[in-house]
Amino acid sequence: MPTPAHSIIFWAVPYGTNAVINPGDVMIPDATATTQLVATTANRGTRRSEGVALTAFGGIGTGTVEIQSTSTIDASISGLGAGSASWVRCSATGRPERFTPSPGGTGDIIGRCEADGRLHLIMGCLTEDFALASGTLTSVTGTGLWHNTTGALDAAAYPPTAQYDILMSNATPDWVRFAKGSNSTVFQVSSGGVVSYSTILNAHVDAAAAIAYSKLGTGTQSIGAQQYDSTVDSKGTERTVEPKHVQTTDATVTTLDSFTLASGTAVIWTAVITAINTTGSQAAMYVRTAGFRNNAGTVSQVGATQASVTLEDDVAWDATIDFTGTTPRIRVTGKAATTLQWSCTSQRVEVIP
Repeated sequence: MPTPAHSIIFWAVPYGTNAVINPGDVMIPDATATTQLVATTANRGTRRSEGVALTAFGGIGTGTVEIQSTSTIDASISGLGAGSASWVRCSATGRPERFTPSPGGTGDIIGRCEADGRLHLIMGCLTEDFALASGTLTSVTGTGLWHNTTGALDAAAYPPTAQYDILMSNATPDWVRFAKGSNSTVFQVSSGGVVSYSTILNAHVDAAAAIAYSKLGTGTQSIGAQQYDSTVDSKGTERTVEPKHVQTTDATVTTLDSFTLASGTAVIWTAVITAINTTGSQAAMYVRTAGFRNNAGTVSQVGATQASVTLEDDVAWDATIDFTGTTPRIRVTGKAATTLQWSCTSQRVEVIP
């Protein structure tokens, strides 16, 4: 076994008989703090572990093991093996394990390991929130943080073209400025409301869903077709799609909306459809519902399409829901030599076995 360098090593007495201890087991004192236990979830409770066993104890009678609480232990002891350099916590069974901290997490962090499995011990001190903060503080750059002036931001940037800063003033009126680059205000708020702004784009969503307004004026702001998914669990999903539009100029049956039904999925699809002619003198409104299932790649309609609402100025117009291959479709029919605008919103409820 490698000899630890620059370590503090204690001798510990395992708790009771038949308490088998293996090298690499994470240890914690028992309730009396006179003997040691393997730091399983049950043994830890809300406490934090205090060391890692370096030697073994066979569990017969009473005996002692070496434990180490600081510095570095070899991969042959930690048992981590080769992998990513990462934070390490005590597992439910009392062994070191790699993990990724999460906000508000309560993991018992015992240190950080190298890619080769060597473990730098930091027992009982770190929370997951602290570990996360240590990885994100580099994003706070510039002297503008809590900077009580309206001056320029730092010229240096990290990365060079993406420096952000937060400036705050205690003058009258109070204001907060979020900025990027030198003297470039992205968003500024004062006690009287928004005083300046520029377009804010959200690059972390689909391009079609990007936010292109940081301040909404009077009137209507247009947003393109969207799909909103609400998933209850891994089995069921509700999807609301709005709005979809198509134009017809004759009696050709035209697809207004469609989607591919995944294998092993059943769906009920309800569409609310409206149509109008160019002069506004004629219109129609429909509500159609249909159900489909995909069995190993073969889609079948369950029952017939239900026409719960049909309101028409011209009975030649029509709307329905059908399918082709694995694709359910909302289909509309106009009229010869007549230009019609069609729009719909729809709701799908899908479930898998």
